[in-house]
Amino acid sequence: MQVDQRLPDIPVDERTVRPLSGEEQEFIYSLTRAISVFPRAIDAELNRNAGLLFSEYTPLVHLSGAPQQRMRMSELAAACNFSLGGMTRVIIRLEKQGCVMRVQSSQDGRAWNAVLTDAGRARLQVAGSAFLICVRHHLMNHFEGHDLPRLTAAFNSVAVASDSPQT
Repeated sequence: MQVDQRLPDIPVDERTVRPLSGEEQEFIYSLTRAISVFPRAIDAELNRNAGLLFSEYTPLVHLSGAPQQRMRMSELAAACNFSLGGMTRVIIRLEKQGCVMRVQSSQDGRAWNAVLTDAGRARLQVAGSAFLICVRHHLMNHFEGHDLPRLTAAFNSVAVASDSPQT
């Protein structure tokens, strides 16, 4: 089979060029729709109940679980799957809202740490309840009776394969 040279660097074999079955196409379309709709639902609920976006909630969660409720900006970005620049923009917004402070690292004067404030902890508590209700309603209730460990492993496999450079 002739393969278009503009395709990504993905190993090509019989499995990768086999046409999708109807069931596979339906799965892809459903997954794509869920991936686009679910984050909007979370954003709307978090914004309505806590004045936060999911992109703001996520770093607050990571900071709350970190030692001394502080993380180096690069580590926080990696934990949230953000670029460092994207994380910086989010932290600046949260800093303006009083939820975090940026402080220079005592170990490396070039690095900055994000630190959760008392106001950030309070905001996270309100947002956490809204997040839980939203996630249960829009996602978890639809997976009752399904094998969550297998689904988790499959999605983790997709993430690792999609995030890894192909060689």
